[in-house]
Amino acid sequence: GARVILAEIIKAKNKAVNFGVIKIDPGKSENELLREAEGYKALSGEWNESLKKHIPQSSIFLKEMKLLKGKSTQNMLISSFADENSTKDVVTLREGLTENFSKYLPCVSAIKKFYEAQFRVAERTKFYTAKEHLEHILNNKLNEITEFAWENIGIQTDKKLVNIGGKLYPNIVHMLKNNAGMWNKEGFSCKYSTIHGDLNLENIIIKSDMNFVLIDFEKTRETVFLYDIAFLTTWMMQIFVSEPAKDANPDVLTKFSEQIISFLRNSNTTIETPAFADNFRQILCCIYPFDKQPEQNEMKAFLLSLISASILRSFYELRDYKDSKSGLSKKN
Repeated sequence: GARVILAEIIKAKNKAVNFGVIKIDPGKSENELLREAEGYKALSGEWNESLKKHIPQSSIFLKEMKLLKGKSTQNMLISSFADENSTKDVVTLREGLTENFSKYLPCVSAIKKFYEAQFRVAERTKFYTAKEHLEHILNNKLNEITEFAWENIGIQTDKKLVNIGGKLYPNIVHMLKNNAGMWNKEGFSCKYSTIHGDLNLENIIIKSDMNFVLIDFEKTRETVFLYDIAFLTTWMMQIFVSEPAKDANPDVLTKFSEQIISFLRNSNTTIETPAFADNFRQILCCIYPFDKQPEQNEMKAFLLSLISASILRSFYELRDYKDSKSGLSKKN
């Protein structure tokens, strides 16, 4: 709900020395901006010096600032970045990929390499069951997801299976909400780290030198370190598959989704890509496979991260959805 402004930071003698992001809270609550300030502090405290170029130099919370004459006071957060004297060629990764796909596609590979390098540096091992790991990844969204009115789009939470396009699939919402007994009770170890927590295309800014910086640390937390990449993948699929495919046959989208899961399990799998999804196929091949083949528990952690990210992505898209006439296609 906050207003986010890309800004040039002006210092003495009207000279712009770097650029930044200003977030202004339109309401009376300072909690969102304080959470972000704390998230930035947690992340910057864990990442090593060579990687800090990808996050703000500083993040300053200002309380009850009077920004305009005659206007009430507002809270704001100023995040400043070095080495950029103009915002002229600064874009979000979503803008870049949407407007000039081939130019900005290498940025996806750079983000993947960054994550592979960083999250093998600062990692802690946690031993939980699969359900406990998943609940940890979903964090404070778990209650919202389980309490959401899934029945409004034809997903019955009391059923073990869900019918999509005439085919039955395991009903993960049912498993989360009602049946701990459906889960394997054997625990296993996953690598945890402090992650960004909301790695989407609008929280990744590409500078004029094509290097990336991250913004918006409100959801930063410690959890399975592969979650950020999994969430980014589902966000990419939303923009480069689901939205372009809104008029396509739902069966095509379902089949393509199944092929993606097979590819993520085994990158030697061939993907029969519909024309509308070719950009996503290229993105997927930039991110996967990982340079270092994940060991068995890492692959379990990745698949759990992908499940969590997919549930959360679906929840975000569906929670405000009211049009029952299109319910079937939206459910797909």
